[in-house]
Amino acid sequence: MAKILEKSMDFTIIDMKTYEAEVKKDLSTEEEPFEGEVPLAKVEAKIEKAIRDNRDFGKKYAFDGYLHKDSKSLIAFLDRFGMAEFIFQVCAPEDRMKERFAKRNDMDDFPAD
Repeated sequence: MAKILEKSMDFTIIDMKTYEAEVKKDLSTEEEPFEGEVPLAKVEAKIEKAIRDNRDFGKKYAFDGYLHKDSKSLIAFLDRFGMAEFIFQVCAPEDRMKERFAKRNDMDDFPAD
């Protein structure tokens, strides 16, 4: 869905998992890669800086790959950017999400739990 918004409606995609990977890289050193859970506050700060640095009137953002544990914390984060024009949530069956994840990551199958 995010790709459709990007291509057909000129949205800028904020893939939170991409930002998480960037923060993980920032926290790593040449000698030792960062291990453990990436602090959500650092991911949020990186996203907020990117949006504020590139703020244009009328620019549209679509957030993808949520990292928040619950909707309350996600909404609190999104509130930092002001009132949204609209919000929608897209869900899919777990088996379909795993299938798409494997395809996107060039895997034959989703790893076993």
